[in-house]
Amino acid sequence: MGSTLHCSFVGVLSTGKNVLFLLQIFQNLREEDICLHIFGDGPDRERLEEKAIQYGIEGKVLFHGWITDGTLWDGIDLVLFPSLHEGAPNALLEAVAQEKAILASDIPEHREIVNKNLLLPFEESEWVKMVKEIYYSKEVLDSNKNMVKETLKFLSFDWDKKIVDITVGGSKRV
Repeated sequence: MGSTLHCSFVGVLSTGKNVLFLLQIFQNLREEDICLHIFGDGPDRERLEEKAIQYGIEGKVLFHGWITDGTLWDGIDLVLFPSLHEGAPNALLEAVAQEKAILASDIPEHREIVNKNLLLPFEESEWVKMVKEIYYSKEVLDSNKNMVKETLKFLSFDWDKKIVDITVGGSKRV
């Protein structure tokens, strides 16, 4: 890509969100111009900040805390969702609505929302490989965004269009 790839995680910093896994991934991305913005707070924040220092990536991982004014999506190229489990993955839905590139863990809650090609197993090497592919290829980044846009179309519902479709479709049957 030639410039910094800005990745993000959005959510509560707790064990179930699997942010430590992201830090392990970013430990393997030290040579690339990639940074991770962590938006959120929670019981694991201090431990995660210590791990970032221990892994030597404290300059590439930025802890922002909670951002409530909607600017957290500005400048973000890729949103990462490594969760072990989810209730309602609201941050994932917001990222889709913002048409951001996404990589997510292959769990049932994510499978219900995004294209299977955006889902990754809990294998560090697979995540490192995909983030690098996105970093080095604008085409891969654009392809990811196109899959997200298709997801957005799938998740969108327009009552006016549905009523017209039913009405027009119904008149054809007469």
